[in-house]
Amino acid sequence: MNTPVQKPNKPGIEPKPHTQAFWEAANSDKLLYQYCLDCQKPQFVPSSVCRKCHQKNLDWRESSGQGFVFTYSIIHRAPNAAFKDDTPYPIAMVDMAEGFRITANILNCPPERVYIGMPVRVVFETRDGSDYKIPQVEPAE
Repeated sequence: MNTPVQKPNKPGIEPKPHTQAFWEAANSDKLLYQYCLDCQKPQFVPSSVCRKCHQKNLDWRESSGQGFVFTYSIIHRAPNAAFKDDTPYPIAMVDMAEGFRITANILNCPPERVYIGMPVRVVFETRDGSDYKIPQVEPAE
């Protein structure tokens, strides 16, 4: 008798104290980034200190969710079995309107339609087995 193989879940999120606010906002479909009140620079991914000036005077701000593809790659080989059904899929570095950059999968877009400079907007993906939504992007056009 053959037993069906269960597809593994994609990796989940385990928030740290300095990222908890970010993940809670993501569950409300909001993209937060940190802004240093000392050097006036935005930063992403969340950290306990500013990456530019190493101070701890950080404020959470909400992003408009609008950006442009800076560069991208098409993933043809899944990093693990949980992503196998998704291949090929585009992943991009996106310059956000607020001056920081994120890396995210591009959803709802065939790989051959992705281009540098493409306007995108942040959307939030719910994954099986995870308590937190993942920020991704999709074409804004």
